[in-house]
Amino acid sequence: MPVSDSVIAWTPQGAVTRSRFMEEAARIATQLPHDGYVYNFCSDRYEFALGLVAAWMGGIPTLLPSDQGRGQLVELNRTYPKLHQIGSDQLQSY
Repeated sequence: MPVSDSVIAWTPQGAVTRSRFMEEAARIATQLPHDGYVYNFCSDRYEFALGLVAAWMGGIPTLLPSDQGRGQLVELNRTYPKLHQIGSDQLQSY
């Protein structure tokens, strides 16, 4: 297996190669809204990385608050009116 296609993650479905990860991220990037900001609240590390890289590929600013409490989300929505939240459910639907 070439280095460029080495395994970079393990999920319950099995090994994920670099090329598969990048293909998934590119597919998700085309489906993300491009008119604002993304708040990635995926709790799964792989899905968080996938959402983060997809947003970067789409040129979408990603907010990474230190607190995921309700008050923080209210403040983020007030400060960034075009805030789009992505979580595991949204990533799986893309």
